[in-house]
Amino acid sequence: MTSSYQSTAFQGSARPVDTFVRPPRVQPKTGAEELASVLAAVNPNLQKFIGTKIESAIEDQRADMTMEIAKKGFKQITKEHRNKFGDDATNQLIGGSIFTQDEFEKRQAEHIGLTLSSDFENIYNNKVFEFTNREGKTITKPISHFSIDSPQMQEFLGEISSLTASKTQGLNKKHLANYFYPYQQKATEALVQEHIKAHNQFKFNRAKSQTNDAMWNALPLWLKGNKEEALNIIQKQIESQVTLGIPADKKTKFNDSIITSLKSISLSVYESALEAVPNDYESALDDAFEVIEMGGGIKIGPMLQQKDGTLSQSTLDKNPKYGTDMFNLKKSIYQRYEQDKKRGADIEKTNE
Repeated sequence: MTSSYQSTAFQGSARPVDTFVRPPRVQPKTGAEELASVLAAVNPNLQKFIGTKIESAIEDQRADMTMEIAKKGFKQITKEHRNKFGDDATNQLIGGSIFTQDEFEKRQAEHIGLTLSSDFENIYNNKVFEFTNREGKTITKPISHFSIDSPQMQEFLGEISSLTASKTQGLNKKHLANYFYPYQQKATEALVQEHIKAHNQFKFNRAKSQTNDAMWNALPLWLKGNKEEALNIIQKQIESQVTLGIPADKKTKFNDSIITSLKSISLSVYESALEAVPNDYESALDDAFEVIEMGGGIKIGPMLQQKDGTLSQSTLDKNPKYGTDMFNLKKSIYQRYEQDKKRGADIEKTNE
């Protein structure tokens, strides 16, 4: 705000004057404050839970000072009492004093706070939720699959809140504020940060696995002869992942993950075909090899200019690793085909 600044040029002595005061700038939130805001938005009761308002739990500081002074005097009393009445009587005196109870509650509050982090982690690591998938089967999902503002995370936060309440029941609020809440806040913040990290990794892996889903969705079209449409489904998914920068992940090379998925799909197709029609070994083998052929047509890598000026991408079957891996896969599946066929012939002969 501005004020009525007056010149002192004609005054005999200087006196305090109002000056221009720049309005205070809003400072950016710290990481802890930002996290507290997120937690408070997730659960209205969480502000009290993480102990950000512990001032109300702190008793009069004068009482604390009086207690500490009295404890120092009590030490001298116990010394004299021990000399006069012996150990048993003095131990009774110590055990029945308010000072002993006060010190016990301090250390108890601190101990609970120190073990809170491992308690939270145990609950978190074992927390799963059951769902029914499209096939009607019951599946379980860990809590890392759910966002920070999901009902599942709310349920988890409610559990650790209840655990905390039960563990600290009966303890002095003053000691909780001084010796427990700091550990509680630290444990909660660390766990939420780890959850956010784990959930982001889950979403990354989920996005990366969509290529595998796209290949499964494209396979029926490929087997029916709609090869261009099948490859287009896979290609659109790959382009979507390129847009997100997923292929740049150096820990798991994108092309290698596609090859691994194709190998798994090919084996699964062979087994599923034999389950559907137990003696149709040739069809099972053909379908498994069709997966390999479909995979070879997937376009990968950057667009390169050809000699005629056109742009095109290389296909996966030009990748040396793909050629080697798929040759070995075909060999393995064919050996299995021969074994299954011989076993089927032996069973048929035995039955006859």
